[in-house]
Amino acid sequence: MSFFVHTSFLFRVDVLYFDLYIFYSYPLFFMEEKFEQKRQVVLEHIQELFEEIEREMAMSHQEKFALLEDVLANATDEDELRLAFNQWHSDHSTDVEFGYDLEELWEHAMIRMEEYA
Repeated sequence: MSFFVHTSFLFRVDVLYFDLYIFYSYPLFFMEEKFEQKRQVVLEHIQELFEEIEREMAMSHQEKFALLEDVLANATDEDELRLAFNQWHSDHSTDVEFGYDLEELWEHAMIRMEEYA
């Protein structure tokens, strides 16, 4: 009989320990889950912002390219072409950073012209 009482006592201690473990771990589990949710929400939010910035930037670049097409379409000779390009560049160079100055952009375009010939 004493063995049975001893086993029963151990069982009750185990159950009590399990109950305490669940009681104290329960908030931690949800805190970790909330933390993971918050981390995911932050990442998703920033990703959406980057995607919005990229869309706006792409639209802005398309608009600037369309303006360049219009300006260059009105040129009738090479001097007017260069003048129109210079004006477009001075109007939009602060918005679009090519990494090249005006002369380098023009020279690279002329090198491509030689490649086509």
